Amino acid sequence: MNPASRHDQASRLLAARPECIESGLAVLDDHLELAAGVHVDLLACDSLGEPVVVLFCDRDVAPVLARVASISAALGVARPLLRKLYGERGLDADRPARFALLAPRFADDTPQLLELLGPRELSAYEYRLIRTPDGEALLDLALFARSASPVAAAVVAAPAAEPSAAETPSVLSATNGAHAAASNGQQSEELTEMLEGSASPGSKALFQRARQSIRALSGEVAENHIGGRLEFRVDSQPLAALRLADDGLHLRVGEGELEQSVPDEASFNAGLNAVFTHYFSRIARRA
Repeated sequence: MNPASRHDQASRLLAARPECIESGLAVLDDHLELAAGVHVDLLACDSLGEPVVVLFCDRDVAPVLARVASISAALGVARPLLRKLYGERGLDADRPARFALLAPRFADDTPQLLELLGPRELSAYEYRLIRTPDGEALLDLALFARSASPVAAAVVAAPAAEPSAAETPSVLSATNGAHAAASNGQQSEELTEMLEGSASPGSKALFQRARQSIRALSGEVAENHIGGRLEFRVDSQPLAALRLADDGLHLRVGEGELEQSVPDEASFNAGLNAVFTHYFSRIARRA
């Protein structure tokens, strides 16, 4: 059985018996698209209404962690819709989501990688498809690892809750010390100047959301305004850069000068996912 078929069968079995993961869990929807290019395999809620997102993956957990980051960002934007669709079925869309990752087998470095997403609760389960003596198909789950990070009261907020550039301090590496504190005011002035430029309101809103989502990846993400761009690094390694111009928002992933235009939600989500994938696959894994 190929991996896609195996995941599909496991998803159907879990939807029929969500108590395989925990008692009181209720599945609300499957293959739910939260935003253009961002979907969850199963959306559930526990007995307290807390969202639980189930994602099926393969042995290497790094790509699915990029999905977790993208979904976390999309959940903040989608809260009003989720409240409308599933509120009467017990979902509390204002609570932070927990994530359950399911794979037939996980790599040995999975427990360390789960900790990279900071204040999110992630659990990794290895699953087997089995049959009872009378031929009934069942899903057998075993907990492989769980993140030790506490769940924060908020993850990635909706755009309406985003503070202005003047109110938001820069996220700077602790190694910058006193220089970081001294440059905070200048950093905010430069951001304010970018946001007061001639780019459209829609592009400015995408810029704010992208900035917040990239910063939420890790406390080690440092940002600096260089040559008209807002650049993000982890230690000395380039992560991404954002640039606001008359023709909209532009995004660069990693090193180099190649930028991609971000004119709409689909390209925004694809661009963020590329940043998250670069972080988990190349930067965090080498740390």
